[in-house]
Amino acid sequence: MAKRLNIAMIGCGGISGSHMPNILNTPEMNLVATMDPVEEGVRPNGRRIGAKVRAEEGNADYHTDDLDRVLSDPDVDAVLVFSTHDTHAELVQKACAAGKHIFCEKPLAMTLDEARAIQKAVHESGVLLMGGWWFKHSPITRQLREVIHQPYHIFFTCRVKYEKPDDPEGPYGRDGILDCAGYNLHW
Repeated sequence: MAKRLNIAMIGCGGISGSHMPNILNTPEMNLVATMDPVEEGVRPNGRRIGAKVRAEEGNADYHTDDLDRVLSDPDVDAVLVFSTHDTHAELVQKACAAGKHIFCEKPLAMTLDEARAIQKAVHESGVLLMGGWWFKHSPITRQLREVIHQPYHIFFTCRVKYEKPDDPEGPYGRDGILDCAGYNLHW
C-alpha cells in the first residue's frame, strides 16, 4: 500500500461534513487535525459543525482553532480548505508558504488579484493545488455529454425546489444562488 496522506481540515462548517464520507472511505488518507474558530455548534437545520465535531467524526489526532499549529505540524502533508469563500485565498497562500499541498473548495478566489496571488504562491512553493469543482464529474454532466457531443455554447441552469425560500441555510440563503449559478460545462 502507498504511503498514507496525512491531512488537516481547515473550516469545519456545513460543507466539511459532506466531504467526511470520502475522507473516511479513502484508506490512503489519514485525518490528523481539524481547525475552525468554532469548536462545536449546531446549525439551525440541526447539523452539527465545528472542529471538535469533525475531529470526532474523522478520528483525528487533534482539533484546534490555531491555524499556525496546523500549518507548522510536520505530520500534516496536505490541507483541505472548507472555510467561508472570503477566506480561501488567504488560507491557500498560507498553506503554500507552509509547504502543504491543498484541496480547496470553490471558489479559490473572490477577485482576479487574489487568483493571481494564489497562482504565484503555488508556483513559488511547488505544492499541488486542486480546486473542488465537483460538478464537472457529476452524473447529470456525464449524461449531458452523452447527449450533446460537440456543443457550440452551453448555458446550464437548474432550479432547486425548496419548501422554505427564506431559510438562511437553504439553497437560496447565504451563497446558495452564487454557488448554484457558478457552473459551466466543459467537454
